This record gives sequence, C-alpha cells and structure tokens, in this order.
Amino acid sequence: MQIYLVQHGDAKPEEEDPDRPLSKLGIKETKAIAKKLKALQVAPTNIFHSHKLRARQSADLFSSVLKADTEEIEGLKPMDDPTIIQEKLKTLKETSSYLFVGHLPHMEKLAALLLTGSQEPPIHISHYSSPLCLENTEGNWRIKFFLLPELL
Repeated sequence: MQIYLVQHGDAKPEEEDPDRPLSKLGIKETKAIAKKLKALQVAPTNIFHSHKLRARQSADLFSSVLKADTEEIEGLKPMDDPTIIQEKLKTLKETSSYLFVGHLPHMEKLAALLLTGSQEPPIHISHYSSPLCLENTEGNWRIKFFLLPELL
C-alpha cells in the first residue's frame, strides 16, 4: 500500500474570508503538484479529505488531474487523533494507493505514528500541497518521497 499525506493548499487568511478557501497560490501549487504526481504515474484509488473547505478544494484539484474519487472522512482535522486514520488504513486494500488531504499538526503526527510508532515528535512536513509518500511493505512503513512545489 502507498499513501500520500498532504497538507491542504495555501489558503486565504481568516481575516479575508472566514471559510479560508484556497488562495490563488494554493490553487496554482496544488495543480502543479497534481500534474507532477500524474507524470510519476501516481494513481490513487481514493482521495480522502477533511470537512474544511480548503481541504475539499485541494482534494478536488488532485481528483481532477488524477481521476480518483474524493470522500470526506472523519479523522483529518487539525487536532484529531492520528490513530483514527491508522485504524482506517487497516480497512483499505493493501494493493491500492490513497491520498489523504488534511491539516497540521495532524498530518505530521500521523506520519510520525506510522513511521516510528509514536506521534511525538511529529515528522516535519509543513509545506502546503506537498505530498509525503509512504509505502507499507510487510507491515512496515517507509518514506518513498516528499515532493515540494519549489522543486517543480
């Protein structure tokens, strides 16, 4: 199984829009990353996202390029317990790949939990729209790659 952990794209400040939709930069970077993932032949079975607008918009941008269904799920909010997603992973097909769009600090704690068995200290992945690809082989998670927009 491969999973991609992604913090949503850059969003407008709360003072500008309380719903915090993606900014122009957030849209641009997320589209660019999605196109790069497609070029790398990334084909997630599903794209899961939190209920927040910026996560849904990011998931929709990935979906439009990668042609995967999106689904809003619990367990991806900023302060959610990472074990919720760890348990969800046990219900997914081991031969498939999945993209999760969420928030910090949750995504960093989830990465740490999967890689080390402890969510503290978190794995630093704090960059908008940047997927951390983790691969599970024989029950062990390892980092496959981390893609930053400025590398494109």
